[in-house]
Amino acid sequence: MVRSSLILLFFLFFFCYSFAKDFYTLAVLSSEDPILEYKRYSTLAKYLSSKLTKPVKLQIVKKANRFLTLYQMNKIDIGIACPVVFFMANEKKQALPIAFLSINGTIFEAGVWAVRKDSGINSIKDLKGKTLTLGSSICASNAIMPLYVLYRIGIRHEDLIDLWSSGTDKGAILNVIAGFADGAGVNEESFYKYSKGKLKILIKTPYVPRYILFIKKCFPEKENLKNALFSLKEKKILKEIGIDGFVKVKEKDLKLIKNYKNILKLYPILK
Repeated sequence: MVRSSLILLFFLFFFCYSFAKDFYTLAVLSSEDPILEYKRYSTLAKYLSSKLTKPVKLQIVKKANRFLTLYQMNKIDIGIACPVVFFMANEKKQALPIAFLSINGTIFEAGVWAVRKDSGINSIKDLKGKTLTLGSSICASNAIMPLYVLYRIGIRHEDLIDLWSSGTDKGAILNVIAGFADGAGVNEESFYKYSKGKLKILIKTPYVPRYILFIKKCFPEKENLKNALFSLKEKKILKEIGIDGFVKVKEKDLKLIKNYKNILKLYPILK
């Protein structure tokens, strides 16, 4: 039995790295300006290249579906994405969470429901019977958590005229400003960045982790990677990446969004 288990483990490791590249791929799911993200995370790729036995090449991926496809094809060695995408990547129990990214002193972020100041909508309950849009179709602060708030106050999908994803927080906010939607579920920081004083917040969602760095369970340099991340204290490098540092993952921090599928089943989103 022990021998069979060892053979199986060897096979899985061999399958994962039998066609091993001479480099590792760090893939980042884009949530902002891809050009700025490439500049930021290039510094991280360069730093990790100096700590691991192979160079690390960076890839910015704009769509979650594309990110997940690349991950399942073993084209991603190290991934950075929102926690929901991590859970999707881990459906076959092959992803290992390594670290949260701390930004401005916290690993957390919140979403908000926002409406026009002149809309006459003054309560989250007033969104019943309205047309709503989201900044994303799957991520935590601009999709799952805004929908979670609707669920908790008793507004169901059938209570809405329409619900769709605008693809980005900026797009969702502009759709509300232009009158195409009555309310937008977006990231709190995006609200302050793009609303231009024309929108107001009805409610803020519970806080959830912003970004999570994860690897394949068969990644051969797990300990080297962890040591590199958690020992990174150089202020210049951290500033270029745009983070304060890396924080160890605690399962309790992911509890709220672990059952994201249940929320998405209740609120089919047009994309």
